[in-house]
Amino acid sequence: MNEAKKNADAGMRMYEQSQLLEGDNAVQAGLKWLFDILDATDLSEKQLDSELLDKRNNVFYLLTNTYMLSKEQIEDISGIKDDITRNKKIDSIYKPIADKLAKQQKATE
Repeated sequence: MNEAKKNADAGMRMYEQSQLLEGDNAVQAGLKWLFDILDATDLSEKQLDSELLDKRNNVFYLLTNTYMLSKEQIEDISGIKDDITRNKKIDSIYKPIADKLAKQQKATE
């Protein structure tokens, strides 16, 4: 479990760094890091302490509310354990998400 915590913390730091990128790149990199965190914390409920559970819940919140992914999309992508295949899947979906986020941002300006 200590390894999962270290990986989740490192993933969250990288996610935060990814948000300093411009536009679509922030969305693409952010999604990849969030799914990496889900992968790092993919433990049975018994193995998740409250800190790891909070991290997972935070990732799910970001994926559903910030990136507007459905539960089914999250399950589909997080079910892919091969990093290359998962990243290809993210590459195929991030552009429409980035466009929606850009429209939302313009509407609030």
